[in-house]
Amino acid sequence: DKLSGEKKAAAADRASQHEEFLQLSTDYAESVDALERAIQTLKAQNYDRSQAEALLQSMARSSPGMPRVLAAFLQAQAGASRSLRGDGAPAVAAYEFQSGG
Repeated sequence: DKLSGEKKAAAADRASQHEEFLQLSTDYAESVDALERAIQTLKAQNYDRSQAEALLQSMARSSPGMPRVLAAFLQAQAGASRSLRGDGAPAVAAYEFQSGG
């Protein structure tokens, strides 16, 4: 009878540990998935943002008509070199992407 009680207690303990393991494993899997998605997002955004682009993006959120100006600016930027300003000086990045490793 004592052996049967110990067996039940051990089985309950194992079931409890297994449930805890499953919860922890699920949590880790979700965390790894979130990190993988974050890495993909960072890789997709691996470019420096110019000051003018950053300003227009912030203004496009608050001023009516600015989204069209931003779209025109981005189209013009796509056709031009992003490394030099109009006067030949190097462009200054408002944000330099830091996670290019």
